[in-house]
Amino acid sequence: MKRKIKRILCPIDFDDASINAITYSANLAKVIDASLTIWNIREVPIIEEMLSVKARHLDFKQKEETLKSILQDWCEEIREEHNIACGYTVRPSWMNLTQTIDHYMDGSNYDLLILGTNGKDDNYNLFFDKGGRQIIKHIRCHFLMVPEEWKYRSINSIVFASDFVNQPQSIPFDLMRTFHSNMTLLQLGEYHHEKPLFVVKKKHDLEPLQINQEMIRDWKTKDFLFNWLTKRKDDLLVLYSTNKKWMDNTFNMLLFNKQKHIAIPSMVYFTESKFEKQEKVDKESLQL
Repeated sequence: MKRKIKRILCPIDFDDASINAITYSANLAKVIDASLTIWNIREVPIIEEMLSVKARHLDFKQKEETLKSILQDWCEEIREEHNIACGYTVRPSWMNLTQTIDHYMDGSNYDLLILGTNGKDDNYNLFFDKGGRQIIKHIRCHFLMVPEEWKYRSINSIVFASDFVNQPQSIPFDLMRTFHSNMTLLQLGEYHHEKPLFVVKKKHDLEPLQINQEMIRDWKTKDFLFNWLTKRKDDLLVLYSTNKKWMDNTFNMLLFNKQKHIAIPSMVYFTESKFEKQEKVDKESLQL
């Protein structure tokens, strides 16, 4: 992959979805030779309460030390079982999860954010409430959502979904090399031509892996992508586009079913698009 995944961050709040995401992350880190950081965001108590009730302050500190001890033991187990670098961080915050992730992740400290989701909890709101859905526009790394019921298995089949208007060039091939996986190139979009936009020129080093191509014109039908993936036996979905409208429509409208569940682990592949570059130029102009 052009941006190699070497540092994985996985937030945990100790619910079943986040615990499953930690296990998934550890297995993935071993396969791609990456490090793993377990991230717990603890809520900062109101200062007035801390000052007025000394016992409550002491209880808060004791809980923090207990939490660190639990995370340390967990990291040691992961290091021993998976033979990977694993650490933890506890971040105090008065912000919600969306704001905290946006604040602490600038694109230089981690390459991949992995979130567990059960389709009903705050992880869904992380992407779709009025503030949370903006994470697609602001986060500066790849991020991967893992369904609570999905147990890690070897990634042997990847679906690479894109509009292919701005050619992803080597990205699908880099993914195939990283996971030694077969690839389905899925073209989603409004177009009138019969042939796929992406021309496959298979690389010699990818033999005997397979590359298939599919085109879907009826791409705005609700639940269509979820149902299409459910019928298949793929291990990972990767969404890629430099078109914000396409990404927003695909992610918001098609990826989740009515119960807000996703079919398989799904990654949004980050790349700095011309739209994001233009936003930077606009912001810099306003500051002058």
